[in-house]
Amino acid sequence: MKRQGWSIRRKFTALLLLPLVSLAALCGYAAHLALGNALTLSRVDTIGNHLAAPLGRAVIALQSERRDAVVAATVPDGDPASLTAGRAASDAAIAAFLKEAHDDEVRSAESDSVREGIERAEKSLATLSDIRRGTDTGTSSPDQVMAAYTGINHDIAEALRAMTILPDQDAQEFGQALYTQVPAGDLLSQEDALISATAATPDRRLSATAYRTLVQTIGARRLLSAEVLARLPAAQRKPFLELAAPGGAMAEVTALEDRLIDAGPTARTLPFTIAQWRAAYDAAAKVNGTTALDYIRLVFTLTGPPAHRAFVELAVAGTLSLASLIVSVVMSVRMARSLVGDINRLNTSSRNLTDDRLRDVVGRLRRGETVDVRTGMKSPVFVNREMAELGAAFGALQRTAVDLAQEDVRLHQGINQLFTNLARRSQVLIHRQLSLLDVMERHEEDANTLDRLFELDQLATRMRRYAEGLLIVSGSAPGRFWRRAVPVVDVVRGGIAETEQYARVVVLPVPTVGIQGRAAADVIHLLAELIENAEVFSPSDSEVRVSVGKAASGLVIEIDDRGLGMPPEELDAANRRLGAPLDVTTLDSTRLGLVTVGRLAHRHGIEVTLRRSPYGGVNAVVLIPDALLEWTQPPSAPPAPPAPEALTPTPTGPPAPTRAHAAPVPPAPEALAPTPAGPPERAHAAPAPARPHPSPAPAPAPAPAPAQGNMIDGLPVRVPQANLSDEAASSSDTGGRGQLMDWGRTDYERRVGPPAPAAAPAPAPAGTATRGPAGPRPHPGERPDQVRSMMSALQAGAARARVEQYAAPGDPAGRPRGDALGHDAHAAFPAHIPTPTSRKRG
Repeated sequence: MKRQGWSIRRKFTALLLLPLVSLAALCGYAAHLALGNALTLSRVDTIGNHLAAPLGRAVIALQSERRDAVVAATVPDGDPASLTAGRAASDAAIAAFLKEAHDDEVRSAESDSVREGIERAEKSLATLSDIRRGTDTGTSSPDQVMAAYTGINHDIAEALRAMTILPDQDAQEFGQALYTQVPAGDLLSQEDALISATAATPDRRLSATAYRTLVQTIGARRLLSAEVLARLPAAQRKPFLELAAPGGAMAEVTALEDRLIDAGPTARTLPFTIAQWRAAYDAAAKVNGTTALDYIRLVFTLTGPPAHRAFVELAVAGTLSLASLIVSVVMSVRMARSLVGDINRLNTSSRNLTDDRLRDVVGRLRRGETVDVRTGMKSPVFVNREMAELGAAFGALQRTAVDLAQEDVRLHQGINQLFTNLARRSQVLIHRQLSLLDVMERHEEDANTLDRLFELDQLATRMRRYAEGLLIVSGSAPGRFWRRAVPVVDVVRGGIAETEQYARVVVLPVPTVGIQGRAAADVIHLLAELIENAEVFSPSDSEVRVSVGKAASGLVIEIDDRGLGMPPEELDAANRRLGAPLDVTTLDSTRLGLVTVGRLAHRHGIEVTLRRSPYGGVNAVVLIPDALLEWTQPPSAPPAPPAPEALTPTPTGPPAPTRAHAAPVPPAPEALAPTPAGPPERAHAAPAPARPHPSPAPAPAPAPAPAQGNMIDGLPVRVPQANLSDEAASSSDTGGRGQLMDWGRTDYERRVGPPAPAAAPAPAPAGTATRGPAGPRPHPGERPDQVRSMMSALQAGAARARVEQYAAPGDPAGRPRGDALGHDAHAAFPAHIPTPTSRKRG
């Protein structure tokens, strides 16, 4: 996978930071150079006062000591007083120099070249004691003594040359002239030493070697002196010109040198006396030394103004560099912020569109509101022209996206309307099919054919649920609900009856509670989806257990299957889907049942949770809130009526409910078993005007005494017309609304009476769960009337969850009310249960 790159902000920062860093580096380097130059100039004064001047005085003292040492080496028996005085003067000058050289302030001001020159001079001065010892002991010749002192002065001159390398051009030229003056003065001192040593000999005669050395020294000294005069500034050249002018001390020295050269190497003695030479030399040496020391102080003071100027230039350059850096940073930040701000505004606009605007438009359109999609769409203001063009293009894209979203919502609404129309048409056909099947079931005598008809009836019931599921998915209401509460046992039975493998369902004891009529049909549908899902995804020979119990916040219905279950991640995904019902356009077509359950649960605030079952399958937990429940108590048993009862009750069974109350769930064993019984009896109401009937039916046979022979699958067979008043009984043969229905009896039974008593299994003990709504299928070999009676009981139990059980308040005719859409109950619901208007007497 390609690695994610830098953000735009980081890229802009890097793009602008690179030249800024380069500029800062250049400015820093220039400042470093300028600062170094300024610091060097500022330290020159310290070097001149503390090193150059003491070192110059040490050179002058060593030159005098060299003359005395050469004389002493030439004439060992001479007077040592002059040599001793010269050595003392040299030691004092050297001590002063070494003291300044080791000062911390001076050492911090030294450059590397100056420090190296000082160290070399110190090493040379350290050999002075050996030179003196050789002179005193006579082990050193005059030439060796001359060379040793000349070497020391040469190292000192190199240190002075390092000190005179100055950053200022004028000071640099002046310093180089002074450096040249030092060896020129030392050459003059060497002349003095040679002439003094020759004058100290008895014959005062120069050897050929001494003459040659003296002539070379005179020539080198004159050359360096001319160079010094050429390099010195005009103002500092005057003292040297006066010294060399006729009548000056240096002019006298030059005249004596000429006489010496003219005499040649064959001269017997010096062409002048030592007194003449000493007078001329001492005057010239004094002027040279004093002038050199003064110029040393002067040359280092010349660096003051340049140092000040360097600091000023450094401050100005630093200020300008800092200002340019600040301006560059500010401009870079502003440009980066403007670009990033435009991008952020574009990003915010797009997010507002995707997160808020589109959702709001789609939601309002789905709610049926009229929406002007371009109202409120404001394009952000951009700083840059290119970003403005990009924003305009994106604004056009936004408008196109909103238009497409509007078209998508309209298409979605059209699809929903198409689904609703198809589902409504399917419902009409299924209702007609159920009505036709009901008529066929009531007139069929053959057991095998009747069994097939009941299978078709059950399949049609499932088809009706699927059609209602399509309505729910498309956002419409199914249309079924009751005005009064429906017992939860009937709701559970209704949900089981709308599944294919209902015989596998085991229902545990159900508490006495009712579900409000507005939610009963949706709860039936919800349970049917969950139970059918449990049946499909579990082995065909396993049970599906349904248990109902009370909870602190409502009623809990648990559905357990024994299938393979679901992985934890799929369970989590299914629970998320149940908690947040999705739009039909984003659904997986294989999970429409979960969406149906989620929408039904969301509609009534019901919580549905899927988890792992202890049996290895899936456990669906349905929590119905208290707001949808009506907790009822079983009514007390009324006094026995004078007429014989049509329904043979068990010792613990409650009497049939009246019209004024919802049908309560009877206690165990009969009521707690999920095996359905007929719908509750209506109260004895004034009969509606009888509808004329072409052929009156025969009078009902008297009801026999309660016996086990009148039981089918543990349920008592209802004796038709047993609880009717005389008026109701007389009008039972005529059709019409408000007529009480003869539930669970065939035409043959009405003609010949109940079937003969037959052995039947004893009733299940109290609290024992039984099989699904129908129990086992009727065997084809049984009598048709028995099969019809048993299947009618199944049909009646299932119908109690689908058909309105109670008449509307204030409706003496007992007319079932219409559905939520205003349709008649007989048109909105399948004619699965026979009604007085659809039943024909045999």
